[in-house]
Amino acid sequence: MIRRPPRSTPKPSSAASDVYKRQAFILVTPVQGSRQHYAGITWEDIHKALRVYMPRTYQQLVDNYDVVILSDTNRRIFTPEQHFWLKRFVEEEGKGLLMVGGLETFGAGFGHESWAGSPVEDVLPVTVPRGGVDWVSGGKQHGMYITKEGYENEFIKSLPYKPLPEYMKAGTDGNLVFPKQGATILARWKSPEYNDPPVYVTWDYANGRTYAMMHDWTPGGGWMMSRWDYYGDYAVNLMLYLAKRKLPTDPVVVHEYRRMVHTLMVTKATLFSLIDFVESFGGNPRPINRELGVVDDMVAAAKEDYLDENWDSALSKAKAAMEKMKEIEDLAMRIKSQALFWVYVIEWLSVSGVSLLSAVVLWSLMVKRKMYREVRTTRGMAR
Repeated sequence: MIRRPPRSTPKPSSAASDVYKRQAFILVTPVQGSRQHYAGITWEDIHKALRVYMPRTYQQLVDNYDVVILSDTNRRIFTPEQHFWLKRFVEEEGKGLLMVGGLETFGAGFGHESWAGSPVEDVLPVTVPRGGVDWVSGGKQHGMYITKEGYENEFIKSLPYKPLPEYMKAGTDGNLVFPKQGATILARWKSPEYNDPPVYVTWDYANGRTYAMMHDWTPGGGWMMSRWDYYGDYAVNLMLYLAKRKLPTDPVVVHEYRRMVHTLMVTKATLFSLIDFVESFGGNPRPINRELGVVDDMVAAAKEDYLDENWDSALSKAKAAMEKMKEIEDLAMRIKSQALFWVYVIEWLSVSGVSLLSAVVLWSLMVKRKMYREVRTTRGMAR
C-alpha cells in the first residue's frame, strides 16, 4: 500500500519496496501477502501480519493511502469485507490499484486460489480465465513489445522504452488474462500460439485507475527486469500514474536526480562509519557533522523542487549537493589522517623505545663480557 508523505516531512518510511524507501513522493507500508515466496510461513503468521499492518477500517485505508499494490498476493489473506474495501477504494474513492503477476495473482495456479469472481476482479482492467490455460511460459512466447496505444500513454512516455529494454526482448513467464472493454493494452507478449496476449493493461474505471502487470517484478521471477537501469523509475512512475499525479516528461533528468539522491544517501552512511572510526582514535568529527547538515539542507531543497515537479531545478540542486559531498569526503579524509598521525607517532616512539632498550641490553651483554667468568672446558675419561 502506497501513500504520499505530508509536504512538511517529505521522507519515505521503511524488488520495488526498496525503491520506494528512497522516494520523497512515497511512504510504503509492506504487508505480507504471499505464501509461495516465504517458505515455511503459516496462514496464522500471514493473518497476524495483516492484523498488524493492514488498516483496521475502510476509512483508515481511504484516508491514508492512494494506491494498493497486490504483488503476487494470495487471495485468501483478505476477509470478504476487505475484498469489497479494495473494490470501493477504486470505484468510489478514485484511488489506484495495481496487480502484479506471479503464482498467486490473477488466475494463480500451482494450488493457489484464482482471483476470478472476486470483487477485486471487477475493478481490474483484465478478466481472469475460469479454468483452462492460465500461464504463458517462456517456451510459448518470444519477448514483449509496446503497442501503438502504449507509446501514446503518459506512463509509457515517462520511461525510455525506445529502444526496448533487454528484459522485454527476452520475455518471461506470466499470467494469461483477457483485457476488458475500455481498457488500454500498453504491451503484449510475442506469442502467436496465444494471439499475442496482453502484458501491461490499464483502465480508468469509475473514478479510479487500475493497472495489471502480468509478469513478476521481484528479483525472483522478474530478475531481468530488476537489472534494468530504469527499473526504479518504472516502479515510482507507476505509483504516480495510478495516483493520477503529474509524470516526468524527461525520464533521463528524473532518473539522474533519483540516482544522485541514492548516491548521497549511501555516501552519507559511509561517512557516519568514518566518523565513528575517527572518534575511536580521538579525532574531532564536528566539522564533518556541521558540513553534513549543510548537505541535508541542500537535499531537502532539491526534494521540494522534486515534489513540486520542477525536475530540472531538482537535478541542479542535487548536483550541487553532490559537489558539496565530495568536499566533505576530502575533509573527512584529512581529519582521519590527522587522527591517525598521532597514532603513527605513538607507534613509532614505542617501536623506537623498544629498539633502544634492546640495544642497551645487547651492548651490556656483548661489550661488558669481562663481567662474566669464562667457563672451563673438561674432558671425560672413557673406560
